[in-house]
Amino acid sequence: MTQIARVVPARPGSAWNSIQNQQRLLPKALPHLAVVPTVDLPFDDDAHISGRGCALLGRRLAEAMHLLRGGKGARPQIVLRRVRAVPDPLSWWGGANVIVEFGNVVGKLASGSRPFGFSVGNPSVVNDVMLDGNRVIVRTSLPHLELTTQSLYYGQGTDPYCNITDKAGRSLPAFGPIPLGADRVLTAFANPRVSQVCPGAGKLQGLACPDSASLQWHAKPLRTDFCDVHSEFGSTTEDRLLYLSCDLKVTEPMKLVALFGYDGPVKLWVDGRELFHDPNGTNPGVIDSKCIPFDAAPGTHHVLVALSSNSGKAWGIYLRFQRLDVSKGRLASSTRLPDFLAGVTSPVRPDLPIDL
Repeated sequence: MTQIARVVPARPGSAWNSIQNQQRLLPKALPHLAVVPTVDLPFDDDAHISGRGCALLGRRLAEAMHLLRGGKGARPQIVLRRVRAVPDPLSWWGGANVIVEFGNVVGKLASGSRPFGFSVGNPSVVNDVMLDGNRVIVRTSLPHLELTTQSLYYGQGTDPYCNITDKAGRSLPAFGPIPLGADRVLTAFANPRVSQVCPGAGKLQGLACPDSASLQWHAKPLRTDFCDVHSEFGSTTEDRLLYLSCDLKVTEPMKLVALFGYDGPVKLWVDGRELFHDPNGTNPGVIDSKCIPFDAAPGTHHVLVALSSNSGKAWGIYLRFQRLDVSKGRLASSTRLPDFLAGVTSPVRPDLPIDL
């Protein structure tokens, strides 16, 4: 059978991609079945493969039939073997790549021009795609921990451009979503209140948790995932200090992790107890670069962060929370998360896992 190809013009494709992925997996359930990819072939109209494309498809189908009949020299279809999200050793800011390995590749993968067809996230965060034998290296703009909350596609949507084949002219199969990490139950990014600027405290070694009521607070609109306080610090290189705070409402006992990114010396307290201190924090701030675990009983919990201006180089923080004590069974149903009492959007959950 052929895997469904494309539809022009492009339209939301989650159902279309789901059918492609189910077709790709059918040979695991049905004996004597081969599925032949078509996502790279040219069209004559908005939904039908052209005569030139059918000539290519005919060769692919003939080879698949020859294999099913036990023919000598027949080559099975290219299959997805392994997907890994790994840190990029060449990235100065903590970026990460996806390594995609394929089986049954004849010779090596090629594209004839810049390789196209892979996407991560929506909109996609793919910077570059490199071919390496039977592997594809998908470079992204996300740090490793953030990348592991995303999913990988080849041929996402209903009208993708895909151009990767092996030496025998056979396409990679369309697939996705393939989760790039274990499921995590996450809140949105916190939109903390911001204090007035305070005198500098260096690397914060001797800084004790202040009384929040003694500080003057203002709301700070969160335009991205990053809480940017550079304008509060001002352009001076003089050492300054800011506090950022949020309150969590917890309705049942929870094992939580504060996922923290920052670009200056910091301290973090929960309910007045110091849980983290990095006196040498500096640029760049990386999402989820630090994971700070704590247990939260039912009730309201006060989270407080102190950030040094780092001689004018600090800009702000990333902060969100992950719940750990959630079974796989509960991931598919409603899972309670801490609620922010001010300034936060709705919680988000990544896609559930899918069999490769």
